[in-house]
Amino acid sequence: MLDRLSVFQKLGDMGRRLKRTANKSASIDQSPTIADTHVSLSDFVVSCFNEDRYKAAEARAAVVERAYVNMRRPLRWKSIAFQLTFGVSLIALVAVWFMLSGHFERSPFLFGAGILMLIMPVVVQLAWHYWQHQDGYSGSPLPVAHETDPIAETLFVELQRMGGPRLFRRSWLTGRYRPTHRRLTSGKLRYLLFSDDEHHLSQVSAFPSFFPLIGPLYLSDEDAETLRQAIGPRRKGGPGRNPLYNYTRASLSVFREVENRVLPNDNDRALREIEDRLLTWFEAHVDASGDMPRRDQVKPYAIEVFQALTSST
Repeated sequence: MLDRLSVFQKLGDMGRRLKRTANKSASIDQSPTIADTHVSLSDFVVSCFNEDRYKAAEARAAVVERAYVNMRRPLRWKSIAFQLTFGVSLIALVAVWFMLSGHFERSPFLFGAGILMLIMPVVVQLAWHYWQHQDGYSGSPLPVAHETDPIAETLFVELQRMGGPRLFRRSWLTGRYRPTHRRLTSGKLRYLLFSDDEHHLSQVSAFPSFFPLIGPLYLSDEDAETLRQAIGPRRKGGPGRNPLYNYTRASLSVFREVENRVLPNDNDRALREIEDRLLTWFEAHVDASGDMPRRDQVKPYAIEVFQALTSST
């Protein structure tokens, strides 16, 4: 174990060291296991809507719910069509198997019909993909069937811009972040991308693939900062200014809390837990203004706490 005092001195220097500059990148690069840090799109959107994170979460949820409610009819018809064709394909699978095994007389017409019925769920998914991305193949965003939001539209414009920020998906096999196609953000269901509900996200086809999205979407820290600058400053303080929040005290407190605890083996989950604890600390020590930092603001300090914990073992 390293000297506890040296660890605390390291944490106490964070307020002076942590700025979104090359120095920050260099400090993160010292720990390759967590150098590839990303923030979920749903968390980032919450940080854009309002200074108060509770009001911001409600605003984000309202935007997603409005999009979902206005698209309820096509979503319902797609669900009914998929359920019916899936049931028919199961019956067709049994019939084709009996014909191939010789239990039924193999009729070319019936065999061909069985094969067609087998692929009907795929045809439904392809039709659903084409419906929500139609003109997206030409690169132009499709109109949505609900009221748009100026902040959301600004985000979409930046995400559709060549050379601009990219959305990422995390592979459940390797854990690596892979960029998505830019036209994912120009479809009719693009507002559902802001949701943290897997049911909402699974309604969106992962352009150019017709398979549904699985799991949340992410932004790199650099892209998140670029998007925030495109939207405009929404808070006092921040990178390059005097700290508005007592990050040093919060970091020391969280360090003491988790010092003797076993963190998750997955680095992203461990980092997320430390972020949650930092946000909980700020919530418990909020002043009369009710102002609290965003998740992306505490992330650099969570990384420093994580590095201090790993270096002390």
